[in-house]
Amino acid sequence: MVALAGIALSSHAFESPSSPDQVLAAFQHDPGLSVELVAAEPLVFQPCAVTWDAEGHLFVAENRGYPTGPGPGQPPVGTIARLDDADGDGHMDRRTVFADGLTFPNGLTPWNGGLIVTCAPDVLFLKDTDGDGRADERVVLLTGFDTNSTTQLRVSHPTLGPDGWIYLTSGLTRASKITSPKHPERPAVEIGADARFNPFTLEIEPVGGRGQFGQTFDDAGNRLQCMNRVHIQHTVIAPRYVARNPNYALAETVQNVPEAMVTDLIGGANQNFAARLYPISDNLTTADSHVGTFTAACAVHIYRGDALPAEYRGDAFACDPTANLVHRDKLTQVGPTFASRMANEGREFLASPDNWFRPVFLATGPDGALYVCDMYRKTIEHPEYLPVEVRKRTDFTSGRDMGRIWRVTGKNTKRQTPNTKPLARASTRELIHALGHQNAWHRETAQRLLIQRQVPKLPSQLAKQFKSPGEADLKQRIKILHTESWLGLPNDSKHTDTFQRLHALRTLAILAANERSADLRSGVIQTDINVPGWRPALLDQALRKSVLASDPVLRENAWRILTEQQRNVPGLPEALFPVFAADPNPRARFWFALGFNQGTRESRANNWAEVLGGLAVSDGTNRWMRAAILSGLKSHEQQALQLARHLTQRKTDPAPVEFWTDLGRVLGAETGTVPQFFAMDSPPSPWLIAALDGVTEALRSRGKTVALPAELLPRFTTEAACLAASVAEPVATRKAGIGFLVNAESSQASAALLPVLVATEPAELQVAAVRSLLGLPGDTAATELLTPARWTSLPPNTRGVVVSSLLAQPRHVRSLLTAVETKQIPENVLNRTQREALRKHSDAAIRERAQLLFAAAETGDRMKAYEKARAVLSLTGNPVNGRKPFATHCASCHRLDREGHNVGPDLFGIRNQPKESILLHIVHPNYEFVSGFNACTVECKDGRELTGLIIGESPASVTLRKAQGIEETIPRSGINKLTVGQVSLMPEGLETAMSQQELADLLACLKGE
Repeated sequence: MVALAGIALSSHAFESPSSPDQVLAAFQHDPGLSVELVAAEPLVFQPCAVTWDAEGHLFVAENRGYPTGPGPGQPPVGTIARLDDADGDGHMDRRTVFADGLTFPNGLTPWNGGLIVTCAPDVLFLKDTDGDGRADERVVLLTGFDTNSTTQLRVSHPTLGPDGWIYLTSGLTRASKITSPKHPERPAVEIGADARFNPFTLEIEPVGGRGQFGQTFDDAGNRLQCMNRVHIQHTVIAPRYVARNPNYALAETVQNVPEAMVTDLIGGANQNFAARLYPISDNLTTADSHVGTFTAACAVHIYRGDALPAEYRGDAFACDPTANLVHRDKLTQVGPTFASRMANEGREFLASPDNWFRPVFLATGPDGALYVCDMYRKTIEHPEYLPVEVRKRTDFTSGRDMGRIWRVTGKNTKRQTPNTKPLARASTRELIHALGHQNAWHRETAQRLLIQRQVPKLPSQLAKQFKSPGEADLKQRIKILHTESWLGLPNDSKHTDTFQRLHALRTLAILAANERSADLRSGVIQTDINVPGWRPALLDQALRKSVLASDPVLRENAWRILTEQQRNVPGLPEALFPVFAADPNPRARFWFALGFNQGTRESRANNWAEVLGGLAVSDGTNRWMRAAILSGLKSHEQQALQLARHLTQRKTDPAPVEFWTDLGRVLGAETGTVPQFFAMDSPPSPWLIAALDGVTEALRSRGKTVALPAELLPRFTTEAACLAASVAEPVATRKAGIGFLVNAESSQASAALLPVLVATEPAELQVAAVRSLLGLPGDTAATELLTPARWTSLPPNTRGVVVSSLLAQPRHVRSLLTAVETKQIPENVLNRTQREALRKHSDAAIRERAQLLFAAAETGDRMKAYEKARAVLSLTGNPVNGRKPFATHCASCHRLDREGHNVGPDLFGIRNQPKESILLHIVHPNYEFVSGFNACTVECKDGRELTGLIIGESPASVTLRKAQGIEETIPRSGINKLTVGQVSLMPEGLETAMSQQELADLLACLKGE
């Protein structure tokens, strides 16, 4: 059953389930491809993940209880099935139930003759030990993963990484205490993000990122994951590296890769942006802002097989089951990370007009084809994400007894014969040869088998891949690098040998890590993992040759291994380190920078400041390179100060202002004062202004006194004012000048900053200007911003920034209250949440003034208030008029019809609810609200009081999202107290701020009448 060309049929023909033949005929796909059916019901049901063992058997995780289970009193129905192609025609014809009685299995990967399966709260090991096809061994490897999230967004996607650890995505779960029943002596490990565990020792640790359902590795070993709105994310740096320097704060460790995302939504949170989609079905997207974009992205997958045409290799694929399609992007390298664009603009890789086609998982098989798991069902949405009224009339079960698996290849690709010797039966020599296979499935399976087998003399056999170049050639290479840099290096090998050397290096590194580990004695699956024939010099030699190789990916991986294992490369002269810092591969530079400075004082290169300084100059505009450099600075040695002094001595090519701003923040946190890293008679250059901006910002955020030298200020504030006003300067330079002006006299600062508060200026400069203005002593700036003439000239978004900034400082709150009391600005500039916060303010005087100003009846019993408010349901609402109360009372935290801000939950699906339900949520917001949207109040050491949602945490900082979608990262050292509310962020009594007719109009607007 094969589709060679897509035929777009009307989606109205697919209101009921269709046969595989009908669906196949209707696929739209790239020309030159072939789509085939691999399996369908009754051989497979609700497939959500697949994998192949080393024998080539296909295993399928069947989430047959999705979305809420089989029903009260019924046993779990989740299943792992093995499918076999008995006659070798490419279509499965035999089914064996490998394991059943599982709740919601959602991921699996082969390991040591069995399977590791994610099925929250557990990560299981299942193995057939007697050859009957059923798993008779079932071991809980890890347990404690959260089960309160929806069944499709739990721990999932176990994937063996290039470092020999198994990586897990977290879904949308809460932080959990993870333990191993095999190791009761170990304390529980708190995991609230993606994680990895050692399959030998069962040690587990967080790795950064929060993949919802999907993760993948590329050939170079980069891990990418996805969330529902962002179909490709790259975890650039792991939290453990950021945590090395307590004075460096990085709120985010993940890069959103798509560069052509819809950016009309306000705020920096990932879920506010999404790439375009071009579905050919008529499925409806419940959120207005999600139309034509990803809303259920999953199964991100880097294709690394050999059955699609060559131009598909390395491309990123992702599914969106609500849009009934598989999307394809081209990746390009941008510094240490990536950017992506749709491969064929306006046309999806694979799309169906059938609303039942639900692709949820992608994999590259042993034959090099791209496999697609299709849960084929009427409704893919989980009921929790639909309004209660909609749930009552939604069919969540139709299709539970269905499911398909599809295979996509090049039209002219010849199917591999099933007579090929399975890798499970290959010799060590054959496995090492397979490390160079063009299909990554073979390479990674061979590598897995090699590290599991622990064959004697394996290390020396792997080391043979690094026999050449010899020592004489290495010395010549070092000479070439000194004189000609990287362009003069001779080419090492052909493409296949490149893969073979890469995987041989990784395998050696895994064996070395296992050998060095202090706790390898009692793994559940394999109790003896001592590495026969291991000699540390074998890996040292391979790494030394790899960092000098012509292959950029091999160099990148060598530096990654050196960094992850905290190794030094012996036998390399220090004079070569600046050359490594100039590697033409940005990711090689990144990993070199990340690990270069992590040794002890005794083992560290004497020229460390020169090397890191060179990286700062060449790569300082890139935030990830700044993170690599600054996170590794030793605070106890005041390395930030030493680096700053080194950089100030450069006569030419100064480091960019972005680097100096971040370095300044580290300096301020590290020294607790304005450090002397520059001469007092230094000219007020942009980089020095940026550095001092960072220093003073760090001091203020920690409640420290800022005392800049008096002889310096006049020159520097004058130049900062010029930079702030100059549209010819880069945004980063202007932002540094704007930030520094908080140190100027109020009149000078106001004269330079107020002109920035216009719609023509970039939003980030306006935000910076407001923060500097309101950071000035006294209340002159606040009073000026609140005068009617100035207020009416402010762009709408800037008004919101001003209000939230005023509310953060009690001295400015008084000015704000005065302006409202005297009718200089209207009362409605404060939304209901802000008014309630003022009425409960920690300052008694402010609290009393606010209670008088915003006097209103007590909310009382909310259900009684709801019954009273029901009278509006008999009124005829005007949806056009309803726009005004929406803008006044809702838009600061909610979004509808492309208006408003994503602070609270998106109002998707609100129009599917009856007016009674909408009214109930307005009057009684705590009746039902989304977990995670609890208000958090942070009392800062600098006197500010911030309220918002916690959207990011690191060991050094907390990131809040406040009203208007504004985000702020607060260093943990600058926090006095953090309180999380136990009720909805939406205040009670909202209906009392509107007349009955206004409330009826709002309901009509929300319903979309």
